[in-house]
Amino acid sequence: MPSTRHSPTANHTGHEALYLRSLVDRQLKVQIKLRDGEQLHGVIEYFDANVLRLTREGKPNLFLYKHHVQTISEGPRRKAQGLAAAKSQ
Repeated sequence: MPSTRHSPTANHTGHEALYLRSLVDRQLKVQIKLRDGEQLHGVIEYFDANVLRLTREGKPNLFLYKHHVQTISEGPRRKAQGLAAAKSQ
């Protein structure tokens, strides 16, 4: 009889929480693409099992249900931005 066991999802392995914690700790700017195609930019300040809090510059902060998120992409690191600006001067 073939096995019906599937690989665990990131949420069940703890990898999702580790990744989100690293984004919160490093205060990286992220781009979040929602399942409806909308794209949001900001810094993830908080998360739990169901939601993310996205802090946006010059716009209201948002609480997003994780099941509406399609992808999260990291933006440039803040230190790297500072080095690039210093090199161009």
